[in-house]
Amino acid sequence: MWLFLYSPTISPIVDVAGRAGVHLSLFGGLNTYLSLGNLLTWQGIGFNMILISASLQALPRELYEAARLDGAREWRIAWSVKVPNITGILVLTGMFSLIGRLQLFAEPLLLRYVAPESISTDFTPMMEIFDKAFKTGNYQYAAAESLVLAVVTGILALVFYRVTNRKMS
Repeated sequence: MWLFLYSPTISPIVDVAGRAGVHLSLFGGLNTYLSLGNLLTWQGIGFNMILISASLQALPRELYEAARLDGAREWRIAWSVKVPNITGILVLTGMFSLIGRLQLFAEPLLLRYVAPESISTDFTPMMEIFDKAFKTGNYQYAAAESLVLAVVTGILALVFYRVTNRKMS
């Protein structure tokens, strides 16, 4: 679906923009990152929303009733009751998203088919590792890069957890 939507030749988005007299390029410079960001947003939002929705449904209804009896409106209930009670799941989904973005591979590889000039073989660390291992045959270098990426991912996840855990306390 994303190849169809972002293809420079058959994309309905580019076609509609062209009919309106606007030359639209979904790749090149900042547009490459915006296109990839849009794809990643829609890819990950479903899983995160299921987790957040389940944690909101698990909250006792008495909390909402008590807040309404105290005169709280919906925005106050959201910020003072809901968000503090689901902070743990927000941190979890944030950490999953961070780790997923550090291991980004399939999406840029997919978009590379429609924009090879904008997305190089070393666009992400995982694409670089794949290229080293399976296209140049340098397995040792790819393994070393994989270990470095794993350590960096672990460190960043730990830092993210510590920072968000400090704010929760």
